[in-house]
Amino acid sequence: MKAIIMAAGRATRLLPLTKEIPQCLLKIGKKTILEIQIDNLRKVGIDDIIVITGYFSEKVESLCKKIKTKTLFNPFYDISGTALTLWVAREELKEGFVFLYSDILFDESIVKGLLASWMVFF
Repeated sequence: MKAIIMAAGRATRLLPLTKEIPQCLLKIGKKTILEIQIDNLRKVGIDDIIVITGYFSEKVESLCKKIKTKTLFNPFYDISGTALTLWVAREELKEGFVFLYSDILFDESIVKGLLASWMVFF
């Protein structure tokens, strides 16, 4: 199982917080939202994680490099929506995956429940 995290958008509703930093790099305590997400995914055994970047991609890619997480860049992030951003990862979508937006906080138990439900169908 893999996870695809959408982290390309400008998050204009969070201005001025996102003027110089993408929303996924906003800190909650000592960690960024993205770090919390990736930690929770790894706790349940999802290590194949792809983050799709766009806005301030270099900042997101820098963090992802430190935490050994793959990134893909959406060059059309400023004008595209979710569908085109996901299209950037089309080669990664050939098997089951968990899809996440990069600004959602969740507990690892949510992912465990999701995976348990998914296993019932497959």
